[in-house]
Amino acid sequence: MAGMTVREWMSKEVATAVEDDVVFEVVKIMAEKTIGSVVIVDEEKKAIGILTLRDVLTRIVALGYDAKLLKVRDVMTKDVVTVNVSDDYIIADRLIKYINIRHLPVVDDDGKLAGILSVRDLIKIV
Repeated sequence: MAGMTVREWMSKEVATAVEDDVVFEVVKIMAEKTIGSVVIVDEEKKAIGILTLRDVLTRIVALGYDAKLLKVRDVMTKDVVTVNVSDDYIIADRLIKYINIRHLPVVDDDGKLAGILSVRDLIKIV
């Protein structure tokens, strides 16, 4: 298992949004695709944030806000942690465990979004 890269285990299909999108519309996409996160990208396709179901629950639902009135930038996690496609999968595994996240965006050498790695993907490795 040593020497396996993130590229070998990541999902290449990643749901994305921009920070000006309305949260309600992004959450509808999450529900339709049965996914737990959407990566927020800038015009260069670089990951600038992530919106997760946890964000929606703790920053919108639990506080009684209306998702139809909020922009993604208002509730997304801005300090998004990423890994490179060429990183060893062990790096991704440790990040997910120690930071306690479920979805880890994967970037290429130019910093552009290339995929996503989830806890579910890592479970397949073991």
